[in-house]
Amino acid sequence: MIFRQIFAGQAPFSDESHVAGVFSMLMGRRPPRPDHPELSDRLWETIKGCWKVDPGQRKTITRVVAVLEAEVAARQPRSCTLGPNWT
Repeated sequence: MIFRQIFAGQAPFSDESHVAGVFSMLMGRRPPRPDHPELSDRLWETIKGCWKVDPGQRKTITRVVAVLEAEVAARQPRSCTLGPNWT
């Protein structure tokens, strides 16, 4: 939920009381995808994969880290080599 909260800028179920929010989670409801330009489909699927009820079906920390590393690498500026006429 923390990653989703970062992209949404607010706590999940913030329109509900704390008790109602917890009850919503226990009933299987999940907050919707936030509208954020940096939230890729791959990252959203990873976030949702961490919310599985069965712990055996959840994303492992190794998988989460791999996705985060790939997302960061994809956003790194590409270096270029200047030709001999450029200083």
